[in-house]
Amino acid sequence: MVFVMWAIRPKGETYDITNEYERVPTMFSIKLHHGGNFTKLPNTKYVKGEVRYIDLVDIDEFSVHELDAMMLELGYSVPPVIYYHFRIPHEDLDFGLRALGNDNDVLNLAQYIGDNKVIEVYTEHGQTNLLTYFMSPKGKQKVIIKELCDGDLPKEANVPQVPAKDKTPMIDEANDQTQLAGSCAKKLCLVELDDVVEDQGGDHAKLDDVVQDQGGENPKLDDVVQDQAGEHANMDDVVLDQEVEHANMDDVVQDQRDHFDPFDGEHYQPPEDENVEDHQSEHEKSADSDDLGQQSEEQYDELVDDENNVSEVEVDMTDFNLNLDKDYGCVQMDGFHTRVGTNDEHEDIEVIDNDRWDSLDEGSEDERKRRCVLKNLAKEKRCSLGNVHKASFYVGQKFKSMKELKEKIDMHALETRRNLYYKKNDKLRLRALCRGVVPVINASGVVGLNTKNKSKGKEVNSKKVNCSWFLHASRSNTESPWFVRTLNDNHTCLQSRKIRACTATFISKRIMDQIDTNPGIPLRALQEQLQKDFEVGVSIDKVFRAKAIATKTVEGDYTKQYEILRDYVLELQATNVDTTVKIDVYSEQNPSNPMRRFKRIYICLGPLKKGFKAGLRDLLGFDGVHMKGPFPGQVLTVVGLDSNNGIYPLAYAIVETENKSSWVWFLQCLGEDLDLGSNSNFTFITDRQKGLIPAIAQLFPCAEHRYCLRHIHQNMRVKWKLKEYKDHLWRCATATTVPEFEHCMKEFSNYDKEACEWLRKIPPKHWARSHFTGRAISDILLNNLCEVMDKAKGPLTHTATTILDVNKSHASHYIARWNRGEKYQVTGAWKDQHVVDVRNNTCTCRKWELIGIPCKHAIATLYEMTKNSEDVGDIYRWVNKVYWLDTWKNAYSYKVEPIKGRIMWPKSLCPTTLIPPIHHKQPGRPTKKRKKSEDEKLSQSQRGSQSQSGTHGVSQEEGCKVGPDGVQKLTRKYVSVTCAKCKNKGHNSRTCKGQGGGS
Repeated sequence: MVFVMWAIRPKGETYDITNEYERVPTMFSIKLHHGGNFTKLPNTKYVKGEVRYIDLVDIDEFSVHELDAMMLELGYSVPPVIYYHFRIPHEDLDFGLRALGNDNDVLNLAQYIGDNKVIEVYTEHGQTNLLTYFMSPKGKQKVIIKELCDGDLPKEANVPQVPAKDKTPMIDEANDQTQLAGSCAKKLCLVELDDVVEDQGGDHAKLDDVVQDQGGENPKLDDVVQDQAGEHANMDDVVLDQEVEHANMDDVVQDQRDHFDPFDGEHYQPPEDENVEDHQSEHEKSADSDDLGQQSEEQYDELVDDENNVSEVEVDMTDFNLNLDKDYGCVQMDGFHTRVGTNDEHEDIEVIDNDRWDSLDEGSEDERKRRCVLKNLAKEKRCSLGNVHKASFYVGQKFKSMKELKEKIDMHALETRRNLYYKKNDKLRLRALCRGVVPVINASGVVGLNTKNKSKGKEVNSKKVNCSWFLHASRSNTESPWFVRTLNDNHTCLQSRKIRACTATFISKRIMDQIDTNPGIPLRALQEQLQKDFEVGVSIDKVFRAKAIATKTVEGDYTKQYEILRDYVLELQATNVDTTVKIDVYSEQNPSNPMRRFKRIYICLGPLKKGFKAGLRDLLGFDGVHMKGPFPGQVLTVVGLDSNNGIYPLAYAIVETENKSSWVWFLQCLGEDLDLGSNSNFTFITDRQKGLIPAIAQLFPCAEHRYCLRHIHQNMRVKWKLKEYKDHLWRCATATTVPEFEHCMKEFSNYDKEACEWLRKIPPKHWARSHFTGRAISDILLNNLCEVMDKAKGPLTHTATTILDVNKSHASHYIARWNRGEKYQVTGAWKDQHVVDVRNNTCTCRKWELIGIPCKHAIATLYEMTKNSEDVGDIYRWVNKVYWLDTWKNAYSYKVEPIKGRIMWPKSLCPTTLIPPIHHKQPGRPTKKRKKSEDEKLSQSQRGSQSQSGTHGVSQEEGCKVGPDGVQKLTRKYVSVTCAKCKNKGHNSRTCKGQGGGS
């Protein structure tokens, strides 16, 4: 006789599992859920059931038949079929359930016993709605239980008997040497049981003729008779064949497939009054909550590459299994399938027909299908009308953080135009409700938001009915993700156009792309677009704040940009070799202070420095411009002139203001980069900025300093606005010889002596070509250099080729006569006669000396030398190398390398941190419009007046109007009106208020 080892724990009692199972690693307890059923996916629950604990279960002696005996012990009658499922520890019911119907399922359960001494087992009666039995691995052999005669009993089945009064379970150690088919056979070798086993109710069960049908269904109990008088449980004639296989479950599984829809009603929620495992103790409920938290962490603790997500492909394994070699089988060992040859000794054993049984060995395939269906719950769906409906929330939805969850709720409030609020909001829970009020129809049929009732003869408003929408989300701990636990997604209230979730911060995130592509988009345009997209009211002030936040995010925080300035310098110097960067800070009285206030920065890129030196032209142009923003300042720039007379940037600096100190610091840094000394013969051209003239005179006294002629003319137009003044100024400046310059100045003096004397106060060496040197190889008069990137044809640059072609065409009108030395006399029309020195490459017109390109007189001389059989060569060789195409290419051969993003910059090791400079507010009211030059003012307000007086040639289209008869008439547009009373301009007699004192 063999006694069962397990025992059902009485209700309300506790059992010290740790101490009892410490020395017996194969022992465990079963938490048996019985009498209930499972809800449908997702968020599967076991409802309407009870829980009992079975202790002292030995995994080595455990089998499915033990579960049948436990069910009988609990008082259940013989059902048609009982399905057993066990839950993997720390997994939920959606993905953690596994079948418990054969020996392989028991072996699967055994791997969790070492670390978990309590295993949860769930039962279903009649049929199952789960996929666990489809995922169950098939056993190699069948288990056959049949009734034998007394003479057929095996000799090894003799077991010692235990007195009935001894209720302590004992193990049949004599049967350890019995060779049986599987783990089920170890325990089912029960030949005779004469002992008395009491259940907790005091009754005794008698088991006679327990026979399992060889047809292959789940272990079925037949002919079970319960003794109501409490007699001893007698199990006779139970014999297990030693060469048995697993029970065939074809019919049961096929019936499950016919009636099973695993995802029908995936949004099922049990009613509030439904009792879910009512008889669980407080200890059991807390254990369930711990399992839920552990499930959330383990199930979703995986890395997912969203950018390279590969869709799971459905694979039908039917054709694959049908083509397997029948002479070989599959044995599962340590998680791998190994092919082994079949044993001829078992040829008489019934073989499963693959034509009737689909291969379900790939259990993970069904699990993947189930996960795919859960993912599809959140995808867009189309109704019968073709409209797309996307669920904002669903039960089981995962969020990585509370911020992501709140953003989703705010977006839902904006899309549905409802005001939502948070009733509960802490580190582990979040509950959102709708503030909307349900409209109520009163007795008069009028729809309102509340009703009025009479109380003590007075009408009082009844309580408003709030909207039923709510959402509850939580997480198990502060490190796990958030999950939607409860959801009522139906709004019963009215929509509103005033949504509190539509904040400036929320709007700024939606207009970020627009601000990035179009920073100057008007506020009204943004307001109209937002109201059209979200159908809510947005004030212009809120749009202004949202645009400011978005602009700050796109352009960056000015304060933080100063902090990473040193990192930017390191990245710039690493990518562009020989780059010079100097940062100047304000002096700090406390040396231990880790903060340093920014003052200036100078940057000269290495490739630009090398390219400028390769250009062979010692000419630099300086300029300064205001820098707007919260920390205003001045940007100082220096550019060169390339071989095509185009702008070539060299260096720049950001300083606090434009004064002598800042210009001296900038010129010192530039001189160190270009190796300029106090005796350098460079040529500088400036706009006569504040502090720049004394700075150049102090650092480079030998340099040639030119003034921009355009700015000189602007200063002249403050007092002399007529076009004739501009023409006289330009003739004086473009004269290339001193006699010609003096002649032009005399003509200007005859026209307006006062204006000529004002011009003479400016030294001509700064603005007249007649007084320029030829060191710069350029006769440029303006500082507004433009970039010219035309395609060059021939050995010279485009600009040099154009100038040379013009001089060639003029040279044909001149005659050169040789003096039998190195000089030629060149004579042309209108008594234009000059001397050309071929050896020194000069001409008395000084144009060849100034720009380095042969003038028309020099080209006529070269033509004459060719007639005299002298080897002149190509004319372009007489052009200075500055204009050669090879020189131009060499200057641009040095490339400025791009830099990486901010996160990849090297970190500076400087112990101090840069902070922005102190903001100095400019005196007076800030200007909203740019200060216009005199040219712009004249073109807008005074052009018509000068046209009428005949001193300024305004075009006919601007100064005249044509009548219907074709007669042209001078318009009075831009004419300054003179008052007839006070004789002042700007108003007439009707609007005169006595400004001039007239009556």
